[in-house]
Amino acid sequence: MKKLITLICALACILSLTACQNSNNDTTELSVDEATIQQYTQTVLNQFMSQTEESAEKIINSKNSAVSEDNEMALAIKRGLSNWMEAKDDLGALVSTDGCEVTADSDSVTCVLHLTFEQRKADFAVTYNDTVTKYESIKIDPEYSLGHKMKNAGLNTLMGMGIVFIVLIFIAFIISLFKYISKFENYMANRKNKKEAAATAENVNPANAPVVYDSADLAPGEDPLELIAVITAAIAASENTLVDRLVVRSIKKRKNNRSSRRNSFMKNYVITVNGTSYDVTVEEVGGAAPVAATPVAAPVKAAPAKAAAPAAGSVSVTAPMPGKILNVKLQAGAVVKKGDVILILEAMKMENEIVAPEDGTIASINVATGDSVEAGAVLATLN
Repeated sequence: MKKLITLICALACILSLTACQNSNNDTTELSVDEATIQQYTQTVLNQFMSQTEESAEKIINSKNSAVSEDNEMALAIKRGLSNWMEAKDDLGALVSTDGCEVTADSDSVTCVLHLTFEQRKADFAVTYNDTVTKYESIKIDPEYSLGHKMKNAGLNTLMGMGIVFIVLIFIAFIISLFKYISKFENYMANRKNKKEAAATAENVNPANAPVVYDSADLAPGEDPLELIAVITAAIAASENTLVDRLVVRSIKKRKNNRSSRRNSFMKNYVITVNGTSYDVTVEEVGGAAPVAATPVAAPVKAAPAKAAAPAAGSVSVTAPMPGKILNVKLQAGAVVKKGDVILILEAMKMENEIVAPEDGTIASINVATGDSVEAGAVLATLN
């Protein structure tokens, strides 16, 4: 690369000196004889032919200032070298120089070398400025046969058709996907609806469903919610199940207190709700009388041995539903009136006050804080 640049600079200096000697000549006349111009052009051709792909690539990619002080001259050298490297494989080795043509006009001088290579002929043209002091353009023009041109044209046409065909296939594929857009939208809409339905189902609590009842069936001042609690607790106690598994859907007062069937059996319960005691009768229709299930008290935590078990009173205070004892308010011997709170029972995540059903004295407290009890278990007794 350094040798090429040095030679080009030397040639530029020689051209400049030669031009100085003929500066007084007419612009249309050659300032340098044709033999000298041919020699300059042949030198440029030899320098191009001696370049390897690596060295040519370095010159083409280098800065203009590294090739020549004149920017336009540097561009002409780099473009000419690039044109030569592109045509090099189609030419082969140089066989002979068949002639030279030098033409001049008011602005430039052009020298064309007619060359014969192994594979085909070509013209190597170098255009100088009017004083022959710098290059304006360098070009190699191979002569291709009609068959070669037709071959290249056919290959270019085939390549273009292939690209168009591929693009059309891609467009057709995109269009074929349009039919899935509506299906995808329906899928997403159904998925959204399912999620909303699932979320709604999770948030719906069956216990929150409204209870159907006739206000005429209720006693004056009777709270339907208390009545619902009483019925639920009574049925749960009768069926030996959990209260939270039962939901009251409707309440209707029976017009006839008599049983609708002959084989009917009654169960009586005393249930206290919000300080008020209710006598609830649950009717079981059909079949033999069931054996009453004896409530089994939950195991009591180990405690220090007591001197003697407390004596039971005549009035029993029972658990209206299964739960856990949160607090024991009063102890044995305490005097109570009807409605006084004896202890607190937690059931269905709610605190329920267990109250005295009548006036009297507490004879015994049968549970302790933290005990779990079943529905109907005796929590305390009164005298």
